[in-house]
Amino acid sequence: MPARDTRFAHDVVWISNDVLGGFTINGKGFPATQPIVAGQGEQVLIRFMNEGLMMHPWHLHGMPMRVVAWNGYPLGSAPFTCTHWA
Repeated sequence: MPARDTRFAHDVVWISNDVLGGFTINGKGFPATQPIVAGQGEQVLIRFMNEGLMMHPWHLHGMPMRVVAWNGYPLGSAPFTCTHWA
């Protein structure tokens, strides 16, 4: 297993699914889901994965996202910042 990247306060795996008759995040449906909480200035690495049949757009509240990889492949010198992700 690779060493934890210390640039990030949290390294989160987020698995979406819509197959079992409702939308789930990491196997849990609302209200059993939990928010990802970070302190001001902390960087969080979120690995979005979709096991479902539908595409789900994402956004953060109050800050933009920096996309650094696509389909598991690093974007190298071409990462980009956005407010919504689909």
